[in-house]
Order: sequence, then C-alpha cells, then structure tokens
Amino acid sequence: MDPHTSSVGEGGGTRTTDPCSLPASPESISICPENSSSPLNTPNQRQRQLLPPQQLSLPQSQTKSHDHQQQEKGKSQEPPPQENETSAESELPDMVQLSLADCKEFLNDIFNGTPTNNGATIHPEDHPEQSEECSLVSLRMWIMNKDNDGGPQTANRRTQEAKEHLVRKATVAYGITEILRHSHRLEHFSLDPQRFQLDNFAVLLSSVGAADADSQSCRWNNIQGVVMISPSINLRFAKPLLVSENFFDEVEEENEGSQQLPADPYDDLDGLDGLGTHLQVEIDVGGGFILGEDGSMNNHQKKRGDGFWCHTLGVILHELFANEPPFSCNVNLYDSIQEDIPTKGREDDERCTKRPNSEMAGRSKLEYVPLLKLGLPSSISMFVKSLIDCTKADEEGSPIGCQDKGGFPRPYDAYPSLGAASNDLHLLLQYPNRFLFDNTVVATGDTISVGSGLLHLRKHRLYGRHSQMSLLADTYCRVSLTGQSEGVFVSGYSGSGKTKLVESVMEHVALAGGYVIDQKCDQMQQERPLSVIISALNKLPLLILQTNTPQEVELIVEKFTAVFGHNISTLARVLPNITLLIPQLNEGRAHYSENELNFHNLHFLLLLFMRVVSSKERPVMLFLDDLHWSCTAALDLILAILSDRQGSNCLFFVGSYRDDEVRSDHAICGFTDKLSSLNVPAAIVHLDGMTIDELNRLVSDALCLLPNCCRRLSQILYQKTKGNPHFAVSVMRSLVERGLIRYSVRVRRRVWDESKIRDDEGISNNVLHLLSTKMAGMPEIQSALKIASCFGARFSADVVKFLSCVPEYTDIERHLDDVISEGFMELSRADYKFVHDSVQESAYNLIPAEEKNQFHYRLGISIYNNTPAECITNDLIFLITDQINHGNPSLIPPMQLINVAGLNYAAAKISMSSSNFTAARFYLGAAINLLPDGHWSAHYDLSKNLFFLIGNAALAAGHMTEASDAVNVLICNGRCLEDKLGAYHILVLLLHAQNKPKQAYSICLDVLSQLGEEIPASVYLEESISRVCNIQTALANKSNDYLLNMKVMESKTKLSLMQFYSQIHFISYFLKPDSGMMHFYACRLIELCLEYGISKYSARAFNHFAMILGGNTVKDTDGSYRMGKLALQFLSKFNAIDQLPIVYLQYYGYIAVHREPFQACAEMLRQAHEIGLSIGDIPTAVLNGIHYIQKALIAGQKLSVLKEDAAYQGRVIDRHSLLKMSQSYLKNFQETVNALMTKEGSASLGEETDFSHTDFGDAALFHVVFRSFWKGHFSRCNFYAEKYSKLVTEINQVKRVIILFYHGIVSAHLLKHSNSSAKKQVARNALEHVKMSVKESKWNHANKVHLLEAELYSWERKTEKAKHAYNAAIESSRASKFIHEQGLACELAGLHYKGIAKYDTARDFFNQARDCYEEWGSQIKVDYIADQIDMLGGLPHQDCTG
Repeated sequence: MDPHTSSVGEGGGTRTTDPCSLPASPESISICPENSSSPLNTPNQRQRQLLPPQQLSLPQSQTKSHDHQQQEKGKSQEPPPQENETSAESELPDMVQLSLADCKEFLNDIFNGTPTNNGATIHPEDHPEQSEECSLVSLRMWIMNKDNDGGPQTANRRTQEAKEHLVRKATVAYGITEILRHSHRLEHFSLDPQRFQLDNFAVLLSSVGAADADSQSCRWNNIQGVVMISPSINLRFAKPLLVSENFFDEVEEENEGSQQLPADPYDDLDGLDGLGTHLQVEIDVGGGFILGEDGSMNNHQKKRGDGFWCHTLGVILHELFANEPPFSCNVNLYDSIQEDIPTKGREDDERCTKRPNSEMAGRSKLEYVPLLKLGLPSSISMFVKSLIDCTKADEEGSPIGCQDKGGFPRPYDAYPSLGAASNDLHLLLQYPNRFLFDNTVVATGDTISVGSGLLHLRKHRLYGRHSQMSLLADTYCRVSLTGQSEGVFVSGYSGSGKTKLVESVMEHVALAGGYVIDQKCDQMQQERPLSVIISALNKLPLLILQTNTPQEVELIVEKFTAVFGHNISTLARVLPNITLLIPQLNEGRAHYSENELNFHNLHFLLLLFMRVVSSKERPVMLFLDDLHWSCTAALDLILAILSDRQGSNCLFFVGSYRDDEVRSDHAICGFTDKLSSLNVPAAIVHLDGMTIDELNRLVSDALCLLPNCCRRLSQILYQKTKGNPHFAVSVMRSLVERGLIRYSVRVRRRVWDESKIRDDEGISNNVLHLLSTKMAGMPEIQSALKIASCFGARFSADVVKFLSCVPEYTDIERHLDDVISEGFMELSRADYKFVHDSVQESAYNLIPAEEKNQFHYRLGISIYNNTPAECITNDLIFLITDQINHGNPSLIPPMQLINVAGLNYAAAKISMSSSNFTAARFYLGAAINLLPDGHWSAHYDLSKNLFFLIGNAALAAGHMTEASDAVNVLICNGRCLEDKLGAYHILVLLLHAQNKPKQAYSICLDVLSQLGEEIPASVYLEESISRVCNIQTALANKSNDYLLNMKVMESKTKLSLMQFYSQIHFISYFLKPDSGMMHFYACRLIELCLEYGISKYSARAFNHFAMILGGNTVKDTDGSYRMGKLALQFLSKFNAIDQLPIVYLQYYGYIAVHREPFQACAEMLRQAHEIGLSIGDIPTAVLNGIHYIQKALIAGQKLSVLKEDAAYQGRVIDRHSLLKMSQSYLKNFQETVNALMTKEGSASLGEETDFSHTDFGDAALFHVVFRSFWKGHFSRCNFYAEKYSKLVTEINQVKRVIILFYHGIVSAHLLKHSNSSAKKQVARNALEHVKMSVKESKWNHANKVHLLEAELYSWERKTEKAKHAYNAAIESSRASKFIHEQGLACELAGLHYKGIAKYDTARDFFNQARDCYEEWGSQIKVDYIADQIDMLGGLPHQDCTG
C-alpha cells in the first residue's frame, strides 16, 4: 500500500489521499498553509460563502505586532520553495505568531480562493459534484454558538435538542480523533502544544447550516467535516447524513421515565439503529507532510507513545463536550508535552515554563472535573476519563507489562491506542440509544436492580462467527449455481451458538428466493425419528403458496401431477399440506382403500417430492437442529435425498449436533464419509467458544457500555464460561438477578464489583446446573416446567388444551404464562417453545431420575383416563402413547395393558398411513411386549392385527427377517385360512426376494388348494395352447367397454384366488418357463374375471394373458398389445396404486417393447421402480429398476448414466440384503457397463471360463453375447449367440431379436474372411426375423435391418447398394436416437470403404463413429476406432478405384 493511503474497517471508514498523486477529492477541502505547491492551488477560483469574521475566535496568545504581520504578508510574494528543499520555516509556519486579525484574514483568504501569505487557497471549482456551499467555523465559536442555543421549549423538545447536540459533538469528536490518528504519523510533525488546542480546529458546515448557526431550526446534519489548521489536515464525512430526519422525533415519543431501554430503531436490521450505515470519512493531507517509509512516528514522537496521544485527545474532547478545560486550577494542560520538543518563541510566554514532573503527576487526581458532574452522559464521561487516564504513571500501581509504546504504564480502563478510541466513538454514533445516551431507569436511592431487564441483548447478532457464516453462505451459493445438493454439519457443545449461526444464514437464503424449512430433533420423540423430516417437508407446500405467483403455483401443481400420477394421493397422506396446492385431493381421500396404505416407502416418495419442489432457481434449505437425537433411519432418508442423481434435487442440508452427545457408534459418525463416497460434497463446521474480544463485545452490547469499560468483567466471565455464548448470557442474567450487576442512579450506568464476581461461588461451571439452580428457587412454576419438559423442546398449544381438561393440570396454561414471563419459554405462533434446549434439559432435570418414568406414565395415563374416546384425535394418540411408553411397562396395571397395547396399535396404523414405518415398528413392538400370556386366546383379534401389521411394516422398511418371523407367528397361530392369507402373501414375496422360488411356488399351490382350486401337477403345452386359443376367441368377441364394465368381484375368497394365481404365474416364469403351467395360470385368471367379475387384480390377469399371447408359442402380437392396454385401463379404473409396479413391469418390460420405443419403455419402467419404492413394494421395484437398465442399455443410454443407475440400484438392494436374485441380475449389468467403458472394466462373463460345461440361463447368456459383440470378439459372440438361439424363451422376445441382430452382423462380417454357407444362412435368417420385428416397431428395428442389408451387400461387393444401406442405417439410428448403433453403422461403413480402398471416405466414417462412441461413453470402442484411423495414416489420401 502507498504510504500516503490508508483505510479503516468496521469501526468506521477512513481514507487518506496522497495529494501528490491523486486529484483533490470532490468530498474534501484542503487547507495547506505550509506549502503553496498544493495541488489544490489552481488558476480557476470561485468565491465561497464564509461566516462573518467575528465567528472565528483565536486566543490572544497567538497575536503579534502589526509590523510583524506586514513582514509575514510580504513573504507571500516570494516564490515557493522547490520540491526537494526543506526548512523549518517553509514546512512549519508559526501560527502562534499570528494576530487575531491575521488569523481571520488567513481563513477568509483560504475559503474565498485568495492567496494567503503562505500561498494556500481553497478552490470550490475543484469539487463540481458538491451540491451545496460549505463554510468553515472555528471549533470554539461553533461550540459557543451551540451551547448558547436556547429559548422557550417544551421538556420533550429540550431533551431532543440535547440529544441532537450530543450527536453533533460526538461527530466532531470522531473527526478530531481520526485527524490525530493520521497527524501523529506524519514526518516532521511538530508536537507544538498550540496544535492540540481547540483553536487549531474548525468545523466545516453546509452553507445553510452556517447561515443559520444561531437558529434553533439548525439541524445536526449540517456538519460536513473537521479541519486541523496547522498542519493542514482536512477531513470530510463521506456520508454526512448520519441520522434520519425523524430519528429524534421517534425518540421524543418514548414515554418519559420508562424502566426499559428504548429499542434501537433498526436493532433487527443488520445490527444498526438510527444512524444508518457506518460513518465513513475521507482525509486529505496537505503537501510537505509525508509519512515515513515504514509509516512510523518521527524521532520526536517516538518518545511519546500511544498513551500520550490518547491523553491529548482526552484533553481536547473534554473541552469540546464541556466547553472548559478538564482541570479546575490555572495549570497549563500542555506543559506535559514540552519535554524534548524544539520550540520557537516560547521564552516570551510565561505559560511555556516547564513544571516539575511531581506536580504534573499529581494534578489530574486532584483537579480533574468529571464530565458526569457537568451533566453529560456517563458514556462520554467514562470515555474521556479513560483517555485522560492514559498518562497516569505509577500512582495507581499499573500491572507490569501494561505499557504503551512510549513506556508509560496505563490503568486497565485506559485506551490502548487512538484506533481503539476511534472504534468506540464510532459505536457511540452508530448506536446512540444503546451507548451514547443515558438509559433512564426510575428508582429511589443510589442503585436499582430490575432483573434481567438490565441486559439488552441483540437477538439477531452473532459474535465471532463470521468465517462460519461465510462458509454456509458460500455453500448455498454453490448449490444454487450448480444444482448439486450439498450438506454442512455444525458441531459444538451446548450453547455454542449452532442454532443461531444457521438461523442467521436462513434469513439470507429466504431473501435470495430459496425455500427455508427447519425442524428440531427431540429427545422425547425418538420413537418417531422420521416425523421430524416429514414435519419439515410438510411446510414446503405452504411456502410455495406464499412465495410464488398463482401462475407459478399452477405450473408446480402440473409438475406434481405429471411426476406422481396416481401416486399423488399417497403423497397427500404423507404430507397433508399438499392439499393446499391441490384442494381436490381432500374430496377423494375418504375413498382410499386400506390396501393403498400398505407398503408405503417414505424414502422415494419424499425423494420424488423434492425433485418437483427444488431447483437451481428455488433451492431448498433444510435445517435439522439437534441431530444427535436422530437415528439411522432419519439419516438414511437424508442420504437418499442428497445422493439422488436421477432427478433435479437441489438441497442445501444443514444439521447441527452436540459433540458430547455423539458417541463413536452414533449414526452421524461416518455419515460424511458416506456422502463423500456418493460424490455429495459435505463439510463439518466446529464451533468453539468465543474469544475474549468477541465475548467483550457481547457484554458491551448487553450492558450498554462501551467495550473498553467492560474488558475486565469480560475477562472474569471468560474464565468462568470459556467463551460459551449461552453460558455467558446465563451467567450475566444470574449476576443481574442476584444484584452483582446493578444499575447505579448516581453514575447512570451499570456497575459491578469485580472481586465479588470473581469469587462468586454461585456461578457453576455448567450451564445446566446454573439454570436448574435458578428454577429450583421458583417453586410456583416448577410443576409447569416439569410437565412442559416431558413433551420436548417444542409442543403444540393444543397439548395445553388437552392438559387443561385434566383436573390435575387445570392451571397449566396460567403457569406456562409465568414460565414465559420468566424467560424460560416463548410462544411462537401456535407452539410453546423453550428458548434453548439447555433450558428444556434443566427443566427435565428437575424431575428426579428415579421418578421420571413414573412422571411420564402418570402424565400420559391421566390424559387418557380423563379424555372421552370421541375426543381422542390422532395427535392426542401420539401424545398419550409417547408419554406412557417413556414409563416402565411394570408401572401399567394389568387391567390397562390391553388398552395401552391398543393405543400403540392405533399409533402404528397412523404411522403406516403416513409411511413412517420406523415409528410403526416401534409402536407395534411396544404393543406386542405388553400382550399378556395367552393373548392369542384372550385377545385374538388384537394379536392377529399386530403381527400382520408388523410384518407389513418390516417388509416395507426392508427388515426381511423381522417380517418373516412375524408372519410365521401369525400363520402358526391363525385360526382360519382367511386370517392367514395376508401372512402367506407376505411370505411368498419374501421367499421370492430371497431367490427361493420353489418354496414360494409350493406355498402358492398349497394356499390355492386350500381355497378349493384343483391344480394339475403338469399340463401339456399343446393342451394349454388350446385353452389359450379358446379364451382368446372369447375375448375377441367382447369389446373393451364390455370388459371394463363387467361386475366388480366382491367375494374375498375369489379376490384371494386372483392374488395367489397372479403370484404363482409370476413365479412360474422364473421356475418353469417352458411348461404349460404358465398358460394354465394365465387362463385361469381370465376365467375368474369373466365368471366372478373384475377387480384391481384384473390388471395383472390381463397382462399375464397378454404375455402368453405375445410369446413364442402363440405369437399374437396384436392381441397381446390389446390385452396389455386393457390391463392399464383396469389399473386406472380401480386406482390400484399397489398393483402399478407389477403391472408396469409386465406391460413395459414384456409387452409394449414390441411396439413402443425402447426409450419410452425404459422411462416408464424407471417410474414404476420409483412408485414401487414409494409404496413399499421393494422386490417389484427392484425388478423394474433392473428392466429399466436393460431397456436403456439396448436403447443406447450413455454408459456413465447407466453406471450411476446401476450403482443406485445396488444401494437399494443392499438396504434389503435378502434380494439375492436381484443382486445376481444387477451384477451382470454392472459388469457389462464396466467392460464397455474401459479396458480395465470387468472381464466378460465366461472369458476365463470353460463354457462348454457351463449352463447359462437366458440373462447370463444375453450379457455374454452383448459384451462379446461390442468388444469386437466376434468368434466368441458367434459361439454364444448360437447357444442362446437354442434356448426356448416363451415371452422375452425382445432380447431374442437383439441377439439375432448381433449374430447376423457377426456372421456377415465373418463371411468376408471365409465364405461359409452356414454363416450366410445365419445372416439371412437374422435379416428376415428383424424385418418381421420392423412391422411391430419401425423405431426400434429399422436401423438394424438397414445395417444387416449393408453388411450383406458389402460381402456381395454390391458397392452402390451397400453405400445406400449404410447411409440409411446411420440416418435411421440417428432418428431413433440409438447413438451406439449409429456409431456401429459408421464403424462398419468405414471398414467397408477401407476394404475397397476408399480411404478418405473410410476416414470420415471412422471419425463419425468415434464421435458417437465418445458420446455413448465407450472408451474401448473409441480406442479401437482411433487405431483404425491411425492405420489409415500412411495410406493415400485420395480414394483409389482399384
């Protein structure tokens, strides 16, 4: 930085400008009497209005003889000294030799643009931006004019005028302080005592203010700057309007004698009150005064350290505020600065005589007149006194080391530097209500204690957390810019300010357009861990309504409908506030069947919800406070949302937790590692205690005293609290309440005894103990505190209404009002809330540990016994059940056990309906533990319902073993088949998911037999085909409308038959795909529909039949497509959400792929996967996910996307570890994708295996052929394609077409090297089969026909036909968006043209192929094409014809 330029930061803004390098500031006026070469001296001069000369007052000691005046005037005609010339005379004009008349003329000349005897001028034209004229008034005259203002006024007006006058003087004081800060750093700056008198300063006023200086209407805002006359240092206020015009009017309206400090007018806006922005100043230093190279003081100043300068400032400011010197006796205040200073002409002045140091050392103690006694505020009195105390030497025994730069010891309260004094002055101006004006407190006597009202904390101010705030803000900005979710975890001990830190950022996020939601995890609600996330997300619909236009809301609703479809009703059950956006959902909610509430999977439902709501334009900030009370289930849900890569989630997650509450086995530990492994950025912010300076600022704000006055108290508090913010505030409140901090009427401020506070034993080292001690002294509110603490950190006001109905708690509302008045709680909207979690813990600790279980139980059972059954709402069920469950089961009387078990069952059903399976399992487990011996006999219905529901909940939550155990208990103890059917259904799902199809098949057969069905052991295929044809004919004679409007099946037995026939048909596909049993089961399902009516299971029935029609035996693709479309209509007719995953799997996985684009089928399978997860049908959801990857792979989806999709499916399977069959399927896809992406990818299955002795199934062989083909292993591909052709697959014809296509391409390629009739036949057969598929879907197969034809034409050397066929294949692939097959067509075309020596054309096609493969993401293909291009490098660039 240039030595002439400096700046001051937060405490106010200061700029000093190098006059030698920069033009004069438009907001500065320079007075340069020492150097006529000032850059302000320009030929253009404009007259400026100046106050009459009589308003300038200089002391008589500065006058000289008239002759001497004339001599000095004559010097002004001499040429100015050269730039490099220096002399004491030229640099330091002796102002003390000027007469009063000379001084008047000097100032008049300067400000009227007339050269003075020193050549200094002021030029208004250098400041064209200045909108009003400015004039200079001697500081002493300005003080006298202001102090003499008077006239008849009201008391309020006099108070207002006094405050205005005080602000003006504080403003001038700030200007003088800033000038001294810069002047004492100037080289050759003389310590002449005359420089430090009021007469060496002037006030720069606006012309209006100067003209009306004697008028009462003169406002405070006419102050434009402050000027030091010699040396020339000019300060201008960059923003002179420091206080709003109506600021004092607002203060005037405050009631006189109020016992509370008037609130800062802008206390809640960026910590500012009526002074607006930070006061900034700009300083111009006159020419000839240059800072030393190191910015240090000159040799004379080095003997005078910071203490001297602070003392000098204190003397000046005392006279500024009091209009009289600080000492009452006739002693020259400036004698102390005479020592070692070369002066001129002082021998003639009697007052320049040096006095003994002993006299100087003792006089301030004897003769100082405090400003407080002169009626000034205590803040100004203490401020000036602390400055003057800076020269006190040894009389007060300053501790060792407390010395300024000049070696002078200073008291603790003395200011360390002018910078510190300037910062405090700036605080006075920023917050006058808090720091400048005396706080009025009505009292009698010397002191008064008004409890914690003596503390005035800033609710929205953070102390010492700026870096952490920046990290949070930066993270949000990244989320909004990139659209990638991120997480931040804020850790720290209780009371370290975690919540307040995050809340400070939440306000900015909301202003930036983000959705901000927060929720507090609660120790008392750990049995419902997911409820905290559900409650938080349920706030989003309301935010959407509040922050968006009606048009934007309509678009969001359309997006909800498009994404959720039928599943929107399930979302409304989980997040009821969705009905605020879609009111029509309220109309149909009563008609939802109980089946729709089974198997809800919260993870994916909320993940879909976040995809709709969040975006880069509208990120969601989710803050979960006290995350240490959460569990794995809640964190898993957060993990699922943060790691979602399928949608457009844009989530900024923040979680806070206490370090001391998180053990090594807690779910939080390692959570950030999980996020990192999923490429989700996450950061941990740790909050320690405040530093002592930060704590001092908090204490300063709370006590309305300047920071310098509180430093020693802050040191004591720091020792006791280690800087913990909440603990520090609690300790201060305790000190106030016990009178150790009190208000003194005599000195009009807060006072304390440091020794008593230091030795006080009432301050614990633990905030909980401190709060508990305080609460223990308030027996009248202890009962309310205990009761409130049992409900957690926050609870609804409705709870109080329930409690009020209980005779024991009728006065609870009144007592809670007392708790609020004591500051322990607050009423926020419709909720009661503890002000801090430590307060809730302290209140909870009032209950003895051995009595807590009983207290909870008594609270819950009292509400239950005194509330009529018809009044027990869902919320009340949870409240009662949670309280009882916190107690010990042994406390429950035997006669109440079943009632309490019933309450838990009711709570579980409610949790299941909102997809909170974790909570449901907790309540069901509690209910089962309460069941007495012999409950299957005495309480059969309750037992049956409990075990069936826990089987459902465990299955949906992925706890397969728990689900299996529960349903087996029900099967063993069920009284009839009807009671066991639900358990059998769950068991079949579990066995199939565990890759145990034979056992699942056997159970289905057994159940169907018990339901009266006669099922043959086997069926000949021909017989089953005949049965299929008969039903096919019957259906062909019935219209779709007829089928859709058949009677509805009502028999529970028949519905069970439909359910288990559907299951056994699906299992038989995996177990007995070649037998006639699949046809038998499909036909029986249609027969049941035609005979007994339709149901939600009819969708599956018609899909099963459609799969048979489109299979390899019947081959009726038209009929198959019609039946499949009917299945979707049945699904819609019955709104059968629970059947959607399996129906979509059948239709889009096996039926629609013959007619509809692969990409469209893949997308619908992905949606089915998501819906399956959302309704808890995990096995079917996973199968949909695998089929989605298969169709996307065939359609040429980018391999990198498929890799992420496969990894995501793997994580879903890992959460449900018993899905063994799905794991083996998924592994094939992962290996295939890896093999295609890089050479280092997984080796193809079988490449290191003896295939001749390996029995491959349909799926395994498909992947072997697929990998071999794309890796260029044509011989291997040919071998396994032949093996695949020998498999008899009944229904999966799409894979057969793909394999035939690959086999044909390979055969045609091999024909070019060996003319084999067998291979020729394979290629032609492949072409014929694929042509037949084109009749079903031109989109999916036309490009394959063109490419097969091109390869055959190339082998036959039909060059022109090959050319057109290759071009057609390329164009058709591009149109169908098959990027991989477009690349394949370009590759084969390049090989063709290379073979006929058209190298340039070959090179062009290879380049196109490389681009396609790069887009696909197959590095192995890119490398292969690059090799082909390199091989063409040495060949001719012109196509050859030979």
